[in-house]
Amino acid sequence: MTRRVRLGLLVLTLSFAGLGTCWAVANPIGSAPDEPAHYIKALAVGQGEWLGTPVTAGEQAVFGRAVQAALNQLPLATRLTRRVTIPAELEPDNAGCTAFNPAPATCAYLPGAPGAQWGHGPTAYTYLGTYQPFVYVLPGIAMHAATTPLRAFLIGRLTFGAIALVLIAAGGFLCFEIAPRRSVLVGLLAGLTPMVVFTSATVSASSTEIAAGVAVFGAVLHLAYGGTRKRLAWMTLALGGATLAVSRTLGPLWVVIILLAGVGVMGWRPVWHMVRQNKRWCVPTATVLTLACAAGLAWQIAIQPRPALSLHALGLAFLHGFDGISTVLQQEIGVFGWLDTNQVGPSYVIWGAIVWSLVTLALFTGSRRERWTLGLLVAANLLLTPILYAVIAAPAGGGVQGRWLLPVAAGVPLLAGVVIARNARITDRATQLLTLGVVATIAVVQFLAFYQDGRRYAVGPTGALLYFRNSLWSPPGGWVLWLGLALVSCVGIVAAAALIAGDGRPGLTDGVAA
Repeated sequence: MTRRVRLGLLVLTLSFAGLGTCWAVANPIGSAPDEPAHYIKALAVGQGEWLGTPVTAGEQAVFGRAVQAALNQLPLATRLTRRVTIPAELEPDNAGCTAFNPAPATCAYLPGAPGAQWGHGPTAYTYLGTYQPFVYVLPGIAMHAATTPLRAFLIGRLTFGAIALVLIAAGGFLCFEIAPRRSVLVGLLAGLTPMVVFTSATVSASSTEIAAGVAVFGAVLHLAYGGTRKRLAWMTLALGGATLAVSRTLGPLWVVIILLAGVGVMGWRPVWHMVRQNKRWCVPTATVLTLACAAGLAWQIAIQPRPALSLHALGLAFLHGFDGISTVLQQEIGVFGWLDTNQVGPSYVIWGAIVWSLVTLALFTGSRRERWTLGLLVAANLLLTPILYAVIAAPAGGGVQGRWLLPVAAGVPLLAGVVIARNARITDRATQLLTLGVVATIAVVQFLAFYQDGRRYAVGPTGALLYFRNSLWSPPGGWVLWLGLALVSCVGIVAAAALIAGDGRPGLTDGVAA
């Protein structure tokens, strides 16, 4: 890897770090799906209270007013809820007061308002109490260094964001080492949708789950295509896969799907040969993944409540689930807040066009195995919406959310970019110009997503377009600071692309898979 490419990757990493920091600071506390409940769980896990105490009969759990009405419609909410103890000074006050109410975040100025608390002093309630606790440990410990809810939220968001950045950087780096880097760069950036960046900078297990999915994809593709950074790839597969497996309910499923994608690209016989040649790394990696998947499944079976299911209800819910595919695809690109803050309309069309263009070109240029693997991966992402709706969402009284599928969905454009990079025959000049043009478009959409999200909290979704001049709510430091940093970060993404695209040499590979 040349010095120019290394510099480009450094600039790219710093740019996403800056963009994630903007999302972390410039959103009101509790302004991501279920974030106050994740926040309370993280604080409890950080002090060793991994499960909490079930709510007793007649005990009234206290949640923010905006969330309580929605929870009343969910039949499993009471069985999921746990009472925990957190530092009284970190009780989240008005966190989540903007939920389901696309208006300025003026309620954030009223800490301790009636009906806004999530507990009483050191006693707090979380309706995610039975969720897997493993990925909350490090952020939860760090959050205890804070003295106010705002600081605790910021520390938690930045810690989750730092973990996500490391995982994504590892997966992206491994993909850059197996194919010409221009198309790989486009595929990677197309997978890192505004929703991925937004979620990575929230107090949520989804942050770690999505990033771990990208890391595992990168490691699997690196091994499947015979990359030379095998030690790093095996380590990333072991650590990233273990993190993915214990992050949330669907973690073990995502691990299996990504591993099967690697087998699809490479073939069973080459996989078996690679395993025999790399027993030193394969055996401990397989052991770690097996134990992690077992831990995640064991927690799910032993702790998590399950609704009653019937074949008739499953069938009807599965058919109804197809109606939600378009909504899930839109959310994968980016619907912010508590899924109540949209981007500008053209952003969805532009991002969707980039992803489907990558997939289409990869299907035309790839080998037979690559076409089948990519096609099945796309089909799986579409069919998983009605499947998850029937099995999980409908019985629980909710709907499938796009962030649930992002650990695998983010890998679709990444695989497509690798396939194009290895097989497409495009002139050097054309690929350089196309890369810069597409990356510049992606950077513009990323900035517009952040800008529109800020507009909602500053003046409301239909308020003044230049809201930073006279906002009703502002983050610490003011809007000019964070909008400026977001703009610099997006320009940095384009600058990184120019550095990487200017180097026409391919990544290191011995060409095993294709």
